[in-house]
Amino acid sequence: MSITLCMVVRDEDADLEECLKSVLPYVEEVLIGDTGSTDQTPDIIRAMCNVEPIAIELHPDNCYSLTPARNSVYERVKTDWIF
Repeated sequence: MSITLCMVVRDEDADLEECLKSVLPYVEEVLIGDTGSTDQTPDIIRAMCNVEPIAIELHPDNCYSLTPARNSVYERVKTDWIF
């Protein structure tokens, strides 16, 4: 069984790295849709992409509504389960 973590974030730099590190041992890939962060959120994600052994993908999204952003991330899932 393979699991994908899907997240939609905006301005989460205070907690994002800790959150991701807590789930990385349990997932095969991470897909993150960013809905317009103005803080360091995208930079944290990009830095983790270069360090972590699993696939972490950042997908900037200009839609500020949760539903279209979530659906956009879900369309990219390649594993059996979504978390």
